[in-house]
Amino acid sequence: MITPASDCALLVSFGQSFSEEAHLQVRALVHALQSRRNFFLREIQPAYSSVLLTFDPLKTDSATLTAALRPILAGLEKIKGTSKSLKLRRVDIPVCYQDPVAFDLPGIAHETGLSVDDIIALHSSTDYTVCFFGFMPGFSYWSGLPVQLAVPRLPTPRLKVPAGSVGIGGSQTGIYPLETPGGWRIIGRTPLRLFDPAAKQLCLLQLGDCVRLKPISPREFKTLGGTWES
Repeated sequence: MITPASDCALLVSFGQSFSEEAHLQVRALVHALQSRRNFFLREIQPAYSSVLLTFDPLKTDSATLTAALRPILAGLEKIKGTSKSLKLRRVDIPVCYQDPVAFDLPGIAHETGLSVDDIIALHSSTDYTVCFFGFMPGFSYWSGLPVQLAVPRLPTPRLKVPAGSVGIGGSQTGIYPLETPGGWRIIGRTPLRLFDPAAKQLCLLQLGDCVRLKPISPREFKTLGGTWES
């Protein structure tokens, strides 16, 4: 479905809620549009089941862009065919799930009835998919959190969440790339830098990446450059 989002933006939706099939279509559309210079797109912003397209209103309009998108979307309906053209990348991220960086792990254990070891095992044995970016530079939203680990956000957000903190917020999990206020439950920290404005590739993760979290000891965390500062 294509609907106007503003006088210079269209929203392409593949459903009202997240599904693996819908997000595969999202990624396929992004892939198809990245080289379409004649569409005059200023920004392509994917989400779980939709893509926001911002265009240059001096060079095209909603009706023209909608007409150009329809044959592309018709091709995406054969999702198995489009999925073969998408390159998937596996990224392993080391995470220390222990004190003093796992602020909320004991509280989650109390709320869910799971042991701390069970939470770590569940959280780190899942293949997550990078679905889109938002909130801040390098912050990626993933699908795949086990339902047993879905817990509410903090009633009052922290004023400072350290960079690299791994959090759970509702049915989502992810990593804070920069120090910022935040309300997700913090269960660990990675020593890796997820966003580097000086690097050729700004973000460690990319759309569609398959992410697996690897538990490491506090000693390994320090060896890899991690800090305990909070």
